[in-house]
Amino acid sequence: MMTQFRNSLSWRDTVKYAVEVYSFLIRGEGEMSGRKFAKYIRKYYSGEPAKESRTHTVADCVEKHIVKIEATYKGTRYGIV
Repeated sequence: MMTQFRNSLSWRDTVKYAVEVYSFLIRGEGEMSGRKFAKYIRKYYSGEPAKESRTHTVADCVEKHIVKIEATYKGTRYGIV
């Protein structure tokens, strides 16, 4: 199943998915790097049983491709590489 997830989405799709699903974690925190956003994701979901879970795959993609991100209650904006 994990292989299927990795092969079915481009990195842009994965970043868009991450922003839509996980941006609630950083809402109101101000602008931050993709690396810091990935750290929030990993920390929040650190209790997951499998280290190579979908969440960790998404966090790796976020860390690699998001330059900056800011989530507010009006929406989320981000820059990618």
